[in-house]
Amino acid sequence: MTEEVVKLIKGDTPVTCDPERAQYYIDKGFRIVGEELPVEEELPVEELPVQGPRQDGEEAEPLHETLAKAELPGTIDRQECITIAVQRILDRNNPDELTGGGLPRIEIIAEEAGVVAVTAPERAAAMESITNG
Repeated sequence: MTEEVVKLIKGDTPVTCDPERAQYYIDKGFRIVGEELPVEEELPVEELPVQGPRQDGEEAEPLHETLAKAELPGTIDRQECITIAVQRILDRNNPDELTGGGLPRIEIIAEEAGVVAVTAPERAAAMESITNG
């Protein structure tokens, strides 16, 4: 008795699920692994709506422009955005943006990175990446 599963992917995020659940992921932009993308369809480019570090009231440039200037190899994924945001928050060292234990506040990370609902494990991975970097 073999259980049938469907393998899907969106960017670098793979998902394996039951066939009944596959439509949910397809609706969220996932595609079946091995399925060719239509030639006429272009993948959407998602710009990061995050502003760079703010200093003394000056208007900072958007994070995606900062990243382009840095000439980072490959594409920037969610965790990398979170790591960059954590580094910026730590560099500012603003006590209002840090917890009592010195960790960047989750809501500040989400705002800085331009993502929704940063989790504690994502913050921990970013902190580990920075300290071991």
